[in-house]
Amino acid sequence: MSDFTVGVIGVGAFGTAIAQTFARSGHHVLCWAREKEVVKSINKNHVNPLYLSDIKLDEKIKATKTIEEVAQKAKVLIVSVPAFANTEVATQLNKYITTDHTVILCVKGFRESDGALMSEVWQESVKNLGRFGVMSGPSYSRDLALGKPTSVVLASHNKDVIEQLDHMITDPYFRMYFSDDVTGVQIAGALKNVVAVAAGLNDGLGWGANCKALIVNRGLIEMARYVQAMGGRLETVVGLTGMGDLYLSTVETSRNYRLGKALGEGRTLEEALEHIDGYAESVKTARIVTHESINRGIDLAVIMAIDGVFNGDIAGETVMQLLFHRPRKWETTI
Repeated sequence: MSDFTVGVIGVGAFGTAIAQTFARSGHHVLCWAREKEVVKSINKNHVNPLYLSDIKLDEKIKATKTIEEVAQKAKVLIVSVPAFANTEVATQLNKYITTDHTVILCVKGFRESDGALMSEVWQESVKNLGRFGVMSGPSYSRDLALGKPTSVVLASHNKDVIEQLDHMITDPYFRMYFSDDVTGVQIAGALKNVVAVAAGLNDGLGWGANCKALIVNRGLIEMARYVQAMGGRLETVVGLTGMGDLYLSTVETSRNYRLGKALGEGRTLEEALEHIDGYAESVKTARIVTHESINRGIDLAVIMAIDGVFNGDIAGETVMQLLFHRPRKWETTI
């Protein structure tokens, strides 16, 4: 019998932080990383040299470069890889995942080819995927890794999954709320990234606090509109995975906010991405959702404007002109 109760697939910042959370709850955690130096450093020095490198990791956390080893040694798998990598990772794990596994997706994005949710990607790619859920919410990785108070939403159609995770996590400063709106939780978590870019663009261009409040509010309305159109629920959008995560993402420490601010200050998209030193899911999310909203006739003015800025179709300075000259409407209309 394995000594590991939890496996973490992907040790970026969030994967590293959630591994810490399970370790603080008393579990031995086996992480998968592509980089040999990351595996070596976690096992020898208890440090992830690429993410949160100044935080000492719990000694119950180990790492491997062999992805099947994680599935073979742990029955609860936490997936924390970028959206674009999920098809590859799910396909790799297909032959190792059994109906005894529980898979929790901590991924904010869509499949680029067709806009599929990550839950749909895994359901298509893993034949024995039975027990799964999604986790999302306002959770900066650094605060989570340091054990600062954090709450997220765990969504699943399977109550056994919720009860299992509820019993496993005993970290007193990590609180989960529960939902069965798997669709809404995933979409809200992805779209808030695009609205955060709009908030950063506002500040980079110096439009002021009044305008930022407008953009964030209208962006939240658009999140609700899209979630409901895709089969999710309005209450999810006003909860932690919607409004809560959006609030967290519209301040200076947010990657997507900083991306928008850099664009507002005059950088190109390539320069802005270099400025934030990393990948931003919002770029692909905006493109995917814009296409889908056009096909379905969903009004997403803010999100579509940001997609236009990303693609060079609209100058950042003209976004507010476009938004302010749209036909007036009743404010409460979703």
